[in-house]
Amino acid sequence: MNSPRGGLRVATLICALVSLGHLGRLLAHVHVQIGTFSVPQWLSFVAMLIFGFLAVWFWRLSHKCTSRA
Repeated sequence: MNSPRGGLRVATLICALVSLGHLGRLLAHVHVQIGTFSVPQWLSFVAMLIFGFLAVWFWRLSHKCTSRA
């Protein structure tokens, strides 16, 4: 996979999966603790929005990409 289109689609898939993982945490009310730090739910909401935005952006860029190496 040497084409920019393929790379953008892989990045889309990864960002979408991360976004869905955060959505799943929000819906299931999963408690996450890293050491002594308890990760708040709002942080997953922000991460879900950021990674969702990136997934849509990468997907749209992959459709504009004309190189098929």
